[in-house]
Amino acid sequence: CGCQAGSYLLQGDCIPCGEGMDCPGMSDILLQEGYFAAQNTPTDIWKCYDEERRCPGGQPGTCAVGRDNASIACSECLEGMKPGDQGQCVECVAGDYLPVIAVFLIGVLALCGVYYRVDKQNRIEQSKSSLIVVLAASQLVTMVQHLGVLHDLSLSYPEPISSFLQFLALLNFDISILNIACVTTMSPLSKYILRVFTVMGLFAVLIIIHVTVNVVIRRMPVGNRASALVGSSGTIFMAFLVSIVASVA
Repeated sequence: CGCQAGSYLLQGDCIPCGEGMDCPGMSDILLQEGYFAAQNTPTDIWKCYDEERRCPGGQPGTCAVGRDNASIACSECLEGMKPGDQGQCVECVAGDYLPVIAVFLIGVLALCGVYYRVDKQNRIEQSKSSLIVVLAASQLVTMVQHLGVLHDLSLSYPEPISSFLQFLALLNFDISILNIACVTTMSPLSKYILRVFTVMGLFAVLIIIHVTVNVVIRRMPVGNRASALVGSSGTIFMAFLVSIVASVA
């Protein structure tokens, strides 16, 4: 005995199939592409956002190649693998660790440059031309961040637009493009928390730079030139305002 097509058996009753389910009849439950359910809880359906192809459908507990079916909606790769094409995960190689190191070093150097610029500038003697350059650079960063937000939308873009938006998403603190899965395994919640608090990490680095410049190099109290720390922190906050809002949303 079993249920007719379009429903499944649950505790002796025939229940109509819900979203993402494909019930051929009897007691079988299959999943449509873009949906996931664990093998031991086939009626708890998760929709696979962003990259739907990581959830190929079929039998409950099925993920794309290299995906961990113990993660929510096949969101994580197996250990030692990184997201690849068509929702699958591929093996990490030695060079996959370089983006994380490169971005960290470039970020520290950029913060040093911002701190040095703010510390040395004299607003009274600042020329109009330099002010225009600063404003133009600020507008450019804002525009790039707006373009990076498009990467978070559930839309499919052709190449090379897709790769370009993926690169710009880095300015919105999207660390997934850095092959972070090859460095450490992180749950979706951990990735979200890291993305939200990335700007706090930037401020922490600025404090370290300020302490190093004043205490180690200048041999002066840590409170010396506090305006440079405040000014550089304000510059970072204004420059990444769109990214901060997008990461929290």
